[in-house]
Amino acid sequence: MTSTSSTTTRDHFQRIPYEPANDGRVEMHSGLSRHYPTLHGNLVAQPGYSKEVGVVMCHPASNFLSHFLLRAFAEAGVPAMGLNTRYSSNEPALIMERAAFDLGTGVRWMADELGFEKVVLLGFSGGGSLASFYQSQAQNPTVTTTPAGAPHRSISNGCSATATRSSRGCAASTPGRSSSSPTSNARVPPIAVSWCTVPSRTRASST
Repeated sequence: MTSTSSTTTRDHFQRIPYEPANDGRVEMHSGLSRHYPTLHGNLVAQPGYSKEVGVVMCHPASNFLSHFLLRAFAEAGVPAMGLNTRYSSNEPALIMERAAFDLGTGVRWMADELGFEKVVLLGFSGGGSLASFYQSQAQNPTVTTTPAGAPHRSISNGCSATATRSSRGCAASTPGRSSSSPTSNARVPPIAVSWCTVPSRTRASST
């Protein structure tokens, strides 16, 4: 945890394990990063913040760890996390379907590890299309291959996009996970939708 210049908000940097590609595609040049696949997030919040609702922002390839809206939300009393996908600053390698899995990994992290009861998706710029794509596939998965024809796992794995965090039975549908220990294996395929409640009036939006 690193203090910021503000006396009322703090940055809480997150290291979030994710499942890398297994098709031989080189998505990053760092061998160390490929060996220890980690997404980076930054939760900005006031001390003693409420865990009732949290906001997550993510862009397919831009760095959102210091997005100007994070502090604005935090100062308004709403914790907000900026999340980087595996393609941060590496847009030529971007595969949108995998970026959506990364966003789902961040949603699960906010629920399982940070303890938020509800997670709200906020789309900004290119993050608007990512949030919308993620939410649509979470609720009604239809994509089976990438545009290049590579197989694509369903984002939802049978879970509802509007399931609450208490619906931990969804974890049982993930290979390698048990419902009694939903965070026991950080390398299992992330479920992009588990325990994500998005009120209808605040669904993913873009500006």
